[in-house]
Amino acid sequence: LPLPTPIAFNNGVTVVGFLQPSTQLEAGKTWTLFMLWRQDELKNQENGIFVHLINDRGDKFAQADVSALPVGQQRAGEMVLSQLEFKLPTHLPSQGEFFLRFGFTNKGEVIGDSVLQIRGAAKAAATWDNGLVLDRFQVSEKIPQGPPIDIKATWFTTKALPDLKLRLVVKSSSGQVVLEKIEDLIIPPNVFLSGNYQLRIPTDIAAGIYTIEVSLADSRGEKVGESYKANAEVAARPRKFQAAQMQKTVNASFIDQIRLLGYDLKLDGKKLNLTLHWQAIGQIEKSYKFFVHVLREGEVKAQLDALPDQGRYLTSWWARGEVYSETITLDLVSLDAGTYVLNTGWYDALSQQRLGESAALQEIELK
Repeated sequence: LPLPTPIAFNNGVTVVGFLQPSTQLEAGKTWTLFMLWRQDELKNQENGIFVHLINDRGDKFAQADVSALPVGQQRAGEMVLSQLEFKLPTHLPSQGEFFLRFGFTNKGEVIGDSVLQIRGAAKAAATWDNGLVLDRFQVSEKIPQGPPIDIKATWFTTKALPDLKLRLVVKSSSGQVVLEKIEDLIIPPNVFLSGNYQLRIPTDIAAGIYTIEVSLADSRGEKVGESYKANAEVAARPRKFQAAQMQKTVNASFIDQIRLLGYDLKLDGKKLNLTLHWQAIGQIEKSYKFFVHVLREGEVKAQLDALPDQGRYLTSWWARGEVYSETITLDLVSLDAGTYVLNTGWYDALSQQRLGESAALQEIELK
């Protein structure tokens, strides 16, 4: 039972995989398993090993707990084989997914764990003549307009396969290709390997039922076997494309990605309520954060940085021409009385790079 890649734990141990003398999991019997691991670093602590046999819902059917190497017997770089005995219950399911949840403990506290799938679904989603199995294919049943389609696929094969390509195609109910994505597919033998795929469908795609076709191609691009098909529903999202009335118009753009149409501002003592009205100029590829700065003599005295709708409506989900309004509140009670300047802008949430220059709004007077 190899791991897709060895797993390093923070106690200085790397787990390489598991060995099983018998591949049979028989209800009511004892199942022997060996964990193969390496002592990379000496941490001068006593650890325990735990391994749980669980299903896809996390229900535990059996467990084994043994001690790792005592401190005096630890040697850096040493490979260790720990024997585990599982008393399998009589109600053990004969079919369906099984996983090993394994890790280490110190003084009874879990200090790290991981999961390895060891048995597939009762019925695989698809199989191909070359021995490749699509064990599970998960896609959200209903996806609102904007975000990509998220897919999780689990693969398995018992033999080494030549280089394969994975082709994912999204089609409308009329058969029109909305999106095509091709990726390398490298599946090592005897390992359940899960992959996550994002299908970046247009943010303004029409609501409706779409078909996702999964097919294989060889290194020459020629199709291998039949396609597996699944459906996904895209639900309509309420959107605005006309700007509402606002106190102040600005019409400032940020590198032809986002336009600030204007804003509404209310200052109640030292409590600032600000509504910013944005518009997507085109298809926004990245997720951006906006900021509002309260400055005095060029120095930031208060600020707010946030993803739109607290991360619930990323800019990469906006439709071309869509108008989006965000209301924020800033408590300025800690600031001294005087004149301050408000400005706003955007930056890349990952790289922290500014999306052009910030836009000045107006001065406010704190008393």
